Amino acid sequence: MQSYLKRQVDKFRTAWYGISNLPDNYFRQHRDRGLTDAEDALSLPPIFAALRWYQTTLSKLPLITYLGSDKGREQAITHAAYNILNYKPNNGMTRNTFWQLNAKRCFSWGESFNMIRWNNGNRKTLK
Repeated sequence: MQSYLKRQVDKFRTAWYGISNLPDNYFRQHRDRGLTDAEDALSLPPIFAALRWYQTTLSKLPLITYLGSDKGREQAITHAAYNILNYKPNNGMTRNTFWQLNAKRCFSWGESFNMIRWNNGNRKTLK
């Protein structure tokens, strides 16, 4: 039994590099041209992790829709924008996915635009 364990430990040790046995440039990024766009930047783990953290955090924040009145502001639960922004913006995505996509666009390109499609005065979709 001990010889079996010894063989397994030796096999494990030879399968992994020791710190002193790492090849040259092991930790170097393999890029010759640098970062050219947002998709290249997302290939770096720290940038991807930071963006993902912002996406998940911003998409979970509560979104309150207000309506201005002469008394100040009041929550507009019956307003058409309330359902668009809080539940399901369109048939293809949930509220969470929609705001994650907007956060990615804002951090990658600096802006995000959305379009509301109306059908005879009623909201159809938000894209």
